[in-house]
Amino acid sequence: MRDRRDDGFTLVELMMALTILSIGIGSVVHVFHASFAVASEGNNRSRAVALATKEAEAMRAVPYDRLGFSPVQAGFTPAFEGAVTVVVGDPVVQPFGPDQVLGGMTFQFARQVVWADAASTAGYAQAYKRVVVVVTWSDQAMAHAVRQEAFVYPGGQGVYTGPQGGVTTTTTVVASPVPPSPPLALAATVPTGASGASTVDLAWTPNPISTPPVSTWVVQFSTDSFATAHLLTDTQPASVTSYSATGLSASTAYQFRVAAKAANGLQSSWSVMALATTTSTLATVCQLGTATLTPSAVNRLNGASTLLSADAVASVNATGVCSGLQLRYSARSGSTNTAYLIAGTTGVWVGTVNGITTAWDTGTHQVQVVDGGGNVLGALTLTVCVHNAKTCP
Repeated sequence: MRDRRDDGFTLVELMMALTILSIGIGSVVHVFHASFAVASEGNNRSRAVALATKEAEAMRAVPYDRLGFSPVQAGFTPAFEGAVTVVVGDPVVQPFGPDQVLGGMTFQFARQVVWADAASTAGYAQAYKRVVVVVTWSDQAMAHAVRQEAFVYPGGQGVYTGPQGGVTTTTTVVASPVPPSPPLALAATVPTGASGASTVDLAWTPNPISTPPVSTWVVQFSTDSFATAHLLTDTQPASVTSYSATGLSASTAYQFRVAAKAANGLQSSWSVMALATTTSTLATVCQLGTATLTPSAVNRLNGASTLLSADAVASVNATGVCSGLQLRYSARSGSTNTAYLIAGTTGVWVGTVNGITTAWDTGTHQVQVVDGGGNVLGALTLTVCVHNAKTCP
């Protein structure tokens, strides 16, 4: 007879066993996952503490007079946790950044430099600064932050009697000088005419709230968006808010910027850039080349007539940019006569000196060649002789 124990497991029993096993494995995996998350958070926190400590020590190593911020820096705040922010003219550190990546995690930096409270209302013999570094990061769970603080002891800075116990007292620490404000509305204009190939005119508006007042202006230009900067002037008087940049190259795109400088030597941030492109080099002005008058001597028609026996044709070879060329002459004393020259395809201008319908005095007449602006380019000579003259040179 067969023993029932030899029948093995039923399907139901097998499924129940697998279910119990999966529940156990899932619990173990959850424990491992939680352990890894805790370990990762601990590692990130250790890295953040190390970064904050390193940054705080680095700030303590900054020269005392340069430890602080400028009001023009991005992220500047005048106070932090009730303490006044330290303002310096030439700061070394920035209120924020740059980010650092360690172990695949990105850490952000925020910094504060404030005046520290005096230990008593009588004050210390030195002025203290408190530096605060906050390092933040975010993981799948939440955002985290660690903070490190340190005090900077300068030595020999005078008595500091800052706020103590909520009571504001007077400090003898002299405030660091601040730079002036940058100018507004910088504009660049290319002049019309030939000067536009080498000149750009600049104009700007002083900032009405600039403190301290402006002493001089600093003007720079560039052709590569100030990857390379070139100084035009750093001695422009504060009362003069325009400047002509000369000696520039034709057909070139330029960028310009202006900064304000105070009497204390501190310079503002730069104004918004102004852009301008110089014009191309203009062609040479119109110049007279070879010119002839045919005939150059003409007889009067008859003894009683003041008309000539023929017209005279002027042929003028002109170079450069020419327009509106004319012939100007005086056929009779006190009169002024003109005739337009017509440009040919080879650069030769042709015009007619009227003789057969215009009354002329005998003698030598000057026929001037003038441009459209009335400028005399040169002159030809026409001789008028009596009708029976044996020779008429």
